[in-house]
Amino acid sequence: GCFVVEFNVTDLCNRHCWMCPHHNEKLFPNRKIFMELETVKNTVDDLVKHNFKGEIIFGSYGEPLLCPDLMSMIAYVSEKLPECSTTLISNADRLIKGSIPGYGKFDVQDIVDSGLTNLQVDGYDNDARLALYLKELKPLIGIVNLELHRRYMNKMANSSLTRAGIMEPKPGLAPERR
Repeated sequence: GCFVVEFNVTDLCNRHCWMCPHHNEKLFPNRKIFMELETVKNTVDDLVKHNFKGEIIFGSYGEPLLCPDLMSMIAYVSEKLPECSTTLISNADRLIKGSIPGYGKFDVQDIVDSGLTNLQVDGYDNDARLALYLKELKPLIGIVNLELHRRYMNKMANSSLTRAGIMEPKPGLAPERR
């Protein structure tokens, strides 16, 4: 059966990382579109009917913390599917004031209030930036399972395995088969 459901809540991202499809704007444009809360509610209501007890992931090829209804979505899952694990995958830039023009600093207490169980932060800059994230996330320690990934340490010389598959770092295209 189904063990994991992932909601790709937005296509909008504040970054153009070398390994992401958004790196190549011609093939994968960065669009300001968001999943509607009703879509999540309808899906969750169906999962409740089927006694789903797996993992719900909030991630995407965009940055989930830019989705205005994200915390309401997570809270709905937490309320209706309390035995499920809920995971947020984020670059966490919104935790640092001024990191994303036009978006205010995100209140970490909202994560606590939503009932989120797992937070995965993918850091793409350096250890100093990751330390800033950790400082902001400190109130979550002991409340959610927290994973910090140093993605800037994982660059491969010619290609990288990503959630999108294998991509060449510069053009953001799948490498030619040899």
